[in-house]
Amino acid sequence: MMFPFSFQKGNKTAGCEDAPPVSNIRFSVVCDGLGGAGSTKHKVEEAGTVVMRTSGYLGSRVVADSVTDFYDVNYERIANILFSNGNSVIALQAVIEELKSTIKTALSTKMTKLGIDPMLTRKKALKIFPTTLASALYFQDSEKLKILAIWAGDSRVYVLSPTKGLQLLSLDDAVNADREMNSASEMNNCISAGNAFRLNYSIFEMDEPGIVFCCSDGCFDYLPSPLHFEWLVLQTILSCVPNVTSDNLGEAFANSVRDSVYQSIGDDTTMAGTIYKINSTNELRETFAVRMEQFGQLAIQMNDALKVQKNWRNEKDSAAKKCRLFENKVTADLRASVTDALIKKTPTMLCSYIGTLPCYADYQESIKAIDEQVDVECVAELESLDKQLIEMKEICVEMIVRDYLRWRRINQDVIGSTSSMIDFFSTRTRGAVKKNYNYLKPSTYVQPLNACIQLLKLPDFQRLGMKNTLADADVTEFVQSQMRSIETLVSILENDSPLFEDLWSQAYFSTDRFERERQEISYSRGFSEVVAEAMNDPLHCRYITELTAQKIDSYRKMSNGMQVIQQKYMIEREKRKAVVPEQFYSLHEKELLDSFFRLDVSTLKSIFAGTNVSMDRLISFVEAKRVMSEIDDKLEKAQMNVLKIWNKYSPDYQLFKNIMEKGAV
Repeated sequence: MMFPFSFQKGNKTAGCEDAPPVSNIRFSVVCDGLGGAGSTKHKVEEAGTVVMRTSGYLGSRVVADSVTDFYDVNYERIANILFSNGNSVIALQAVIEELKSTIKTALSTKMTKLGIDPMLTRKKALKIFPTTLASALYFQDSEKLKILAIWAGDSRVYVLSPTKGLQLLSLDDAVNADREMNSASEMNNCISAGNAFRLNYSIFEMDEPGIVFCCSDGCFDYLPSPLHFEWLVLQTILSCVPNVTSDNLGEAFANSVRDSVYQSIGDDTTMAGTIYKINSTNELRETFAVRMEQFGQLAIQMNDALKVQKNWRNEKDSAAKKCRLFENKVTADLRASVTDALIKKTPTMLCSYIGTLPCYADYQESIKAIDEQVDVECVAELESLDKQLIEMKEICVEMIVRDYLRWRRINQDVIGSTSSMIDFFSTRTRGAVKKNYNYLKPSTYVQPLNACIQLLKLPDFQRLGMKNTLADADVTEFVQSQMRSIETLVSILENDSPLFEDLWSQAYFSTDRFERERQEISYSRGFSEVVAEAMNDPLHCRYITELTAQKIDSYRKMSNGMQVIQQKYMIEREKRKAVVPEQFYSLHEKELLDSFFRLDVSTLKSIFAGTNVSMDRLISFVEAKRVMSEIDDKLEKAQMNVLKIWNKYSPDYQLFKNIMEKGAV
């Protein structure tokens, strides 16, 4: 004997998005329109009036109607399949595939009727006519009730057994659904227009009195656990259902559950099912009294455990809120203080504390690496400059020797000898001369070079000058090339600059003719002291030319580059070191913060004295962190206690795991 029942309690101002429940002795159907994914509104005509309805609202009704019609038409066919002796799985899946096609056709027809653009179905965020489905078909066979559950989404099919309590015949289409007490996970399958979906099914045989029902998630998801759901239903059965007989047992049960359990639920709640092998209120109470007696204590334990868990979670949330309030400011203050202390080496207490941490070795290694790298770069540049100075000094010494040879030639009457090193320095003005030596002027050689040009032009030059060294074909090109070179040289020698005359003098006394004299001067006694004085003060050296004085001045300026390089790398060293504290802190931030947060209040005040850290804020933050840490341990224990109670209950609740005949289409 079966007594169908159903109820619906709409709790949304826009209208109940659950379809009206369907329940009879052959099947029950519940569809929950999805308000989020189906929030798009459509104009529809109801009782001659145009109204706006959400896509979820319309979808639940279209699917509920099409499923109901399909079950009405195909009930006997499905019964024959389930009770056949052959392979019923393939035949059953074919029927469910037909149901799926029927639903798709109904949704498509509704879209066409309302003039909805099919392109809207391709949007990922929003769906057209999205809804869940939970349905159960009932087939009586002698003393047993065979149940075929078909569903999609997170609406559920339950069995309430007097011996095993509340059991699932469906499994939510959601992530981790087989491990969750509630349907908090995001759905990964629902029915909608223009989108792929699947219909799940399972088969269960009920061989004792009980209650089978389908329900939307509003019936169970706002309760802390399935134990609460079962306890509330059992409590309603034992205390709230009025005394009635079989004529209105289903209606009395449905009204009692609706009014006693779902007064404060904020979601639409819909339930449809049947009472099996129970004929009156008294029999209903007697059937479930033993279950309540056995299960009640477990439900109370779960309730108490969840209260403890909730209290610790609330305390943790409060501490976490304080942490969030101060965290950014505290961590910013600590970063600034630590990096500043590493740069300035003060305050001493903070620097000393950081020095005790294992990660400080990384900071020292970074500083050491910078010192070594800067030293290498500085030495390399100094060595390069030193090499240049040596080369330039050698040039200056050679120029001094040649200048002296020039000075001696033009002042022989003053010094009275061509080989003596006397009178290197004098207070007289540099450059005073006694004789005029034309060969020391570049222009003296212009006329001979012009003669060479004319020589190259003479017809007999090839015969007398070349002496058959070149073939006739090459002579003309050779002559022209030489003439251009000599003309260029003439142009250069006509330069009347005094510095160019000094340069000519350097070239003149560099010839092999004066090699012996140059060596005598270079190896003469006291020459090194003379060079040193000339290099130190070229302006007072009588025989040094302006060109040599300029070269010596360049050498002296280059010598000052040693200090410039050293100063440059001293600045570079400090520049590179200045970024190390920030890099060090970023790399070891967690280790540094954890070490600070483990310190007691007095130590924190000591090491951060003299910094810009707000001690009140820091201490409040640290205390909140410690509260969270302590609560974490307590919360973990509370969660373990909830899990322990759940494990006692869940083997019966998760009946779906043990149902052998199940699948999806």
